[in-house]
Amino acid sequence: MINLEVDGVRDPDQLVLIPGIAAAIRRLNQSDYLSIVVTNQPMLAKGQATWSDLDAVHRKLETLLGNEHAWLDTIYVCPHHPEVGFAGEVPELKIRCDCRKPNPGLVLKAAEAYHIDLGRSYFIGDTSRDFGCAAASGTRPVGVRTGYGCRDVTPPPELLFDSAVEAIDYILSSPVESDR
Repeated sequence: MINLEVDGVRDPDQLVLIPGIAAAIRRLNQSDYLSIVVTNQPMLAKGQATWSDLDAVHRKLETLLGNEHAWLDTIYVCPHHPEVGFAGEVPELKIRCDCRKPNPGLVLKAAEAYHIDLGRSYFIGDTSRDFGCAAASGTRPVGVRTGYGCRDVTPPPELLFDSAVEAIDYILSSPVESDR
């Protein structure tokens, strides 16, 4: 939802930001909210990319955001993928884990590291995995039509926006009270 979906960004040249996202993240940075990314990166387990490849993509992401005076507080990555049978897969990463969305492991890790009140937090996502993670972690789900567009989310999200830019605008104008 920060970048255009290309079925897994494996190379920095594939990374294209959603229009307006850097300015929206900058507005988050200027608020009391943190901007934390929680991402499944199964291409690592499948052997389709290396940690070095992913680091290069993240460096470009941070540079593009930094050029607009925006930043991510942190990026949490799940490198695992439980299904086997991919050419070149990395056996030690082919496991079931608590960090792969929809499991809440990485959100809980962020909450502990940053002292986050999950009941007052939003989780912007575009798949049922994201919505499952939001439910499992006690955060408020916000859907976006970019990327996978919440097409696999049933029932449709209560909060659904055209992009993360609009979702961030909503969040900043409607702080959630803890109700969980």
